[in-house]
Amino acid sequence: MSERNTVVRSLHDLGLAMWFGGSLAGAVGFNGAAADVPDEKLRLRVANAAWARWTPVNLVGIAAHLVGGAGLLYANRGRVAAQQGVAGSTVAKAVLTGAALGVTAYSRALGKKLEAAEGEPVEGGTESSPMTSPDIAKVQRQLKVCQWLVPALTGGLHVLNAVHGEQQRPQQQLPGVLAKLGQLLGIAGPRRSTRRPARSAVGLRARPGGAGVRAALGGAAPGWISGLVVRERPRLRRVLPLPTQTPQSPTVTMESSNDEPATAGSSNGQAVEFESTTSPQPASGQPRPAPLG
Repeated sequence: MSERNTVVRSLHDLGLAMWFGGSLAGAVGFNGAAADVPDEKLRLRVANAAWARWTPVNLVGIAAHLVGGAGLLYANRGRVAAQQGVAGSTVAKAVLTGAALGVTAYSRALGKKLEAAEGEPVEGGTESSPMTSPDIAKVQRQLKVCQWLVPALTGGLHVLNAVHGEQQRPQQQLPGVLAKLGQLLGIAGPRRSTRRPARSAVGLRARPGGAGVRAALGGAAPGWISGLVVRERPRLRRVLPLPTQTPQSPTVTMESSNDEPATAGSSNGQAVEFESTTSPQPASGQPRPAPLG
C-alpha cells in the first residue's frame, strides 16, 4: 500500500492496549489489593475507588480503539473484499470486539451495584465472606467471571491484529487475491489430498502393475486413456508336456566297424550317437591269437 494510516493505526493499537492492560491490572491489582485491607467493611470501598478512577481512562481507550478500527477497515476495504482470508479474520475481529464491549458494559453495571453496597463485609473485591448478604455475594461471583473474560477477549483481538499484519505481507497479498478471484469465478479446483489412499481401497496388489492399479488408473484417466490402461492382455496358460513313456527298452545298435560311432535308440524314437573313447588301431597292430598245441 502506498498511503500510510499512521494516525488511525496508532489509535487502534493504543486503545486496545489500554483496554487489555487496564482490565488485567484491575482483576489482579484492584480487586486483589482490596483483600489486604484490615477492615472487611472497607474492602469494597477501596476496590470501588480504584475502578472509579480507571473507568474514564478505560472508556477513552475503548473509544480510540473503535475509531482506529473503523479507519483501518475503511482504508483496507479493497483488500478485505479482494484478498482471501482477510474478510474472515475481519468478521472474527468484529465478533470479539462486540463480545468484549458487552462484557465490559455488564462488568460496569455490576460495579455500580457494589458501589451502592459499600460497608458490606467482604473478603475482597470479588470474594464474599460468610457475613456478606446473598445479593452482594451473587454480584461478586458474576463480577469474578467477567473480570477475566474482558482480558481474554481483548487478548484475542491482539492475536487477530497479528494475523492482519501477516496478511499485509507482499508475498501474502498476491496469492490471496488470486485465490479469491479464482473462487469467485469458479475456477479454483479442490485441493489435492496429501494422504495416500489405503491399499484395500484402491485394490493394489503386492506386485506392481496389478489389476487393481490398472483399475485405479483407468478410473482417474480420460476415456481414451482408460481404455488402454484397463484393458488387460489375454494370458496364455503354460502347458507342460508330459513325458512319453515307451514300453520297450532302448535298443543299442553297434556297428561292426570301429571307425563309425555307435547309435542307441532313445525314449522318444530319436537316435543318439555314442563316440568311442578309444582310438581305432590298425589291423596290423592288433594282437593275433596264439596257435593251439
